[in-house]
Amino acid sequence: MTTPLYQIARERVEGDRLRHIGDDDLVRVVLEKDVTLAAPISTLAWSSPHELATLLRISRAKAARLAAVFELGRRDEGGEARDIREHEDPVFCMASHTHETPPDEVRERAGKALRRRVPGPGH
Repeated sequence: MTTPLYQIARERVEGDRLRHIGDDDLVRVVLEKDVTLAAPISTLAWSSPHELATLLRISRAKAARLAAVFELGRRDEGGEARDIREHEDPVFCMASHTHETPPDEVRERAGKALRRRVPGPGH
């Protein structure tokens, strides 16, 4: 009998190698189910439970669990949801690019962030 992918992924998480585990494996651990991501994680993270259930072909209960995990990831220390899509870091700017944001605007925001001077140690 073949070991399910979610079980292999869970063992990797238990080994404390979270930063080296792909998005698909992390989702498998949360859902305790072998799934294939049908969209980028940045899209799934902002999807409703109904959309998650449809996209991933999972039950509504598992979709609600995943939506709750995404919401926890967005919360700051005070328990308020924060929208990382508006972060000034160019990586976040590019990752949050949607069809509603013109590519020129994304490039401009990323360029401004890259041009900022960051003092080095001792300055």
